[in-house]
Amino acid sequence: MRTTHPGYATQAARDALQGGERYLVAAGGDGTVHEVVNGMFQDNQPIVADAVLGVVAAGSGCDFVKSFGLPGDAVHAARHLAGHAVRCIDIGKVTFCAAGRR
Repeated sequence: MRTTHPGYATQAARDALQGGERYLVAAGGDGTVHEVVNGMFQDNQPIVADAVLGVVAAGSGCDFVKSFGLPGDAVHAARHLAGHAVRCIDIGKVTFCAAGRR
């Protein structure tokens, strides 16, 4: 599905996982990947503990794909998604508070 507004990919990922899906694919840039990853968590816990995220670069930079050595074009990325290689990666949560606020 095509995203239509900020937060759309987050909600779509969350809905898919809550609906029983285990495999997600983010086709876009780093912003799309960011939103999908956010949608994989609720109340600081994964919605599905063994969910798998595939990424197809379609953004202007897509540093995520470059950082993990994933294919940069859609044809090779689709072949990669059909494979069996899965890599575990850590995520972190950053909370920003404006100066003087708690």
